[in-house]
Amino acid sequence: MSILKKFLILVFGLVVLASSSIAYAWWDNLYFENPENDVVQLGEGLELVVLPVTINPLTSGNLIPESAILTQNSTYAIELHYTVRLDYNVQEALNLSVTVSDIKVNEVVNPFNLIYVEVSHNPNIFNDDVLVALTVRINDDNLQEENYNDAYLALVNKSITFNVNFLAS
Repeated sequence: MSILKKFLILVFGLVVLASSSIAYAWWDNLYFENPENDVVQLGEGLELVVLPVTINPLTSGNLIPESAILTQNSTYAIELHYTVRLDYNVQEALNLSVTVSDIKVNEVVNPFNLIYVEVSHNPNIFNDDVLVALTVRINDDNLQEENYNDAYLALVNKSITFNVNFLAS
């Protein structure tokens, strides 16, 4: 076999290896919007990120802290639910991790760090569905009194967005 043929085979092998590595890296961190019927289907070791979850005050109500007085069209908490299932049967339970990242209000990173999302779910996933509940609230416990007005203006009637990261390992 000539040196040119060996060289071309080597280059072809490197291209195949590099493209499969890139494809695997892409597949191992999938991003998607609006999962159908809020069902997330995972494979082992696969991280899925829902981009972004949006809470619109016109449809969900205006989120207010528990220190405020509840009025019409306002709410202390907004609940979201996802059903998580594995895309194949496993022999033993896997750890299920659900985290929230990139919390923003009208594209501004979490003003005054007031928005928090509580995640509750079974920490293990086997061959049955797991319900994941997200509760979005405003925590103004550490807000300085002189910032109340600015915080109110930063949040009132504004959309809240964040990513939800699902990982089974």
